[in-house]
Amino acid sequence: MRGLRQSLVAVVFTSLFACTVVSAERVQTPAERAEFIATTLRQTPRWWQVPQTDVKERAWITDIYVKLAHYPNEDLRAGINLLLDESMPRSMMDRLNPTGAVDKVFAFLRVVFDVPPTLDRAERLYQTLGNPIVGEHAEAIDFLWPYTLDRHGKLRLTGGLGMFIGQLPDLTKEFDTMARTLNRRFPPTAQYVARLEQHEPFQQAYERHKSECAKTGNVALITSTTPDGNPASFKCVSPTDPRYRAQHVMEQEPIPTDLGPVLQALVGHDIAVATNLIGGPQSEPIIDGDVVYEWGSMTLHSVPHTTLWDKDRTSACSIQLFTDSATRTIKRFAWTEKRGGCWTYLGKLDAPLFP
Repeated sequence: MRGLRQSLVAVVFTSLFACTVVSAERVQTPAERAEFIATTLRQTPRWWQVPQTDVKERAWITDIYVKLAHYPNEDLRAGINLLLDESMPRSMMDRLNPTGAVDKVFAFLRVVFDVPPTLDRAERLYQTLGNPIVGEHAEAIDFLWPYTLDRHGKLRLTGGLGMFIGQLPDLTKEFDTMARTLNRRFPPTAQYVARLEQHEPFQQAYERHKSECAKTGNVALITSTTPDGNPASFKCVSPTDPRYRAQHVMEQEPIPTDLGPVLQALVGHDIAVATNLIGGPQSEPIIDGDVVYEWGSMTLHSVPHTTLWDKDRTSACSIQLFTDSATRTIKRFAWTEKRGGCWTYLGKLDAPLFP
């Protein structure tokens, strides 16, 4: 079963290892790498604006961070500094941080560096941004926030926006401090970065052209491609243009799957009842004191004859079961679906709970 981490960006990045991509004509310069990192972070959603129940979107954000976290320190620092400079002066979160650079970089650093889960409140080496207070006597802060680690040691973006008053942290200085005192969570891999750089600019160009065309009610037609299947040029055309419809074959919208009744039947039962039906979860984060069991899947379609992904044809499903942390009794549930993506779960859940 595909996991929630197979979000759009995750599949874009990991799929390029199994297919032919355009060959790099030259190695990117340090300035180009910094711009690539800054641009990618800039286009990533602000994590605290994504509902904590939207596991798929938050996993997508984490996937982006993880991929970028393979860059060397000097590239990351330059890219981060370039992004932060857009939000100067770095204070007053909503008014003077319109791009979300500060909150994005703050979370990103927890992916780049292997930060400790907690930090003594008396510690003054590192900076915070409304991190929650933890400990029996409130003697520590949750330093990994807004991230948590599930039982498999994987990062899960589970936090909401904390309460913060005062000057925002200097995150360039924080990067230097962490680089000096902490290990990297994902050691830089030159081969990985090279492959990433070969493909991602094409996807970003495609998304940028789609946004520009949408301003006039049009869509982006790929007018030519390279021999390796990457787009070479675009043109804004009407959604009814035969050439566009040939590129983006749109099937009839699937009938929505109604998981509500079968999930409601699980409420009040032990979580083992659910895992017996649909297998083990992809993650088990703790949200507001509840242990949340999460399942999900996603199916992607590429634009014909290219290496690009067609978001409009993506089908996906996300399921959350909220359980009592002590008894693991299911208390409530949540689920989301796109283009009939939950039908595979319906067949498994629509079965006797106790055969």
